[in-house]
Amino acid sequence: MMAESMTLRGLFAVLLTIGAKERWSAARGALSQNSATGTWLIAFAIVALVISVILVIWSFAKHRRSENLLRQKVSELTITGKQLRREIDDTRTELLQILQSIINTEPPDKDVLEIEAQQILTLSELSRRLPTS
Repeated sequence: MMAESMTLRGLFAVLLTIGAKERWSAARGALSQNSATGTWLIAFAIVALVISVILVIWSFAKHRRSENLLRQKVSELTITGKQLRREIDDTRTELLQILQSIINTEPPDKDVLEIEAQQILTLSELSRRLPTS
């Protein structure tokens, strides 16, 4: 406690003894144009700023690219889903037409019945493989 107060008193005494012009010249002397340290500090700050701007631009571009790829994949999946639904509907329509033709016709030959039965089995297998919804 006592050491702190003595330190503060010493600091205030030094600050009060030097004037404003002396403080200003001391600060200016540390960052003057002739100082190599000041030049290196400014150069380092400029390089750091340029690198940080480049990294920010790169990260935004990467984020935008990944977002665009995601949108493209979602739209492709939507189109694929619509195509599958359309194929399911077409397959069901074909099955119904075959069944209607079987019901509406008189009993045909045995060969024709076998061919139509195979067509029905193939179409029903196809419709089972396709997802419904």
